[in-house]
Amino acid sequence: MQKKVNIQKENPFQLAQESRFYSERIKVETVNQSFYPSAFVWRGQRYVINKIIHSWPDSGYTKSTLNKRDWRLRHHRNYFVVGIDAGRVFKIYHDRGVKKESPRVWILSEELFMSKPRESVSSKDESLREKGK
Repeated sequence: MQKKVNIQKENPFQLAQESRFYSERIKVETVNQSFYPSAFVWRGQRYVINKIIHSWPDSGYTKSTLNKRDWRLRHHRNYFVVGIDAGRVFKIYHDRGVKKESPRVWILSEELFMSKPRESVSSKDESLREKGK
């Protein structure tokens, strides 16, 4: 008798408290020439991916082309939510372009914070707190 196992993937966007948008081009190393990322270089620093939390393909339309549903206007992307050793979580995607000759690029879309990041307190805010005491 086989036991049915219910596997639920946690949606990282529901777990994230906050996100920071970047949309910057990155260089990505993949696993054995596949399209699964293993590390990326962003702003001159190399980050090793220790976990792919979630991934999905997207071949939809951009908001500007919603009224023009032509198949040639679709974007073709593979999204990945990845965790790195330092505990940070990023959403990256591989943009495969719309044509075979289109450039293939990797983009770091945003950083997801599973708990709110501590904000730096400016001296002005600090002085207001001191006056309130």
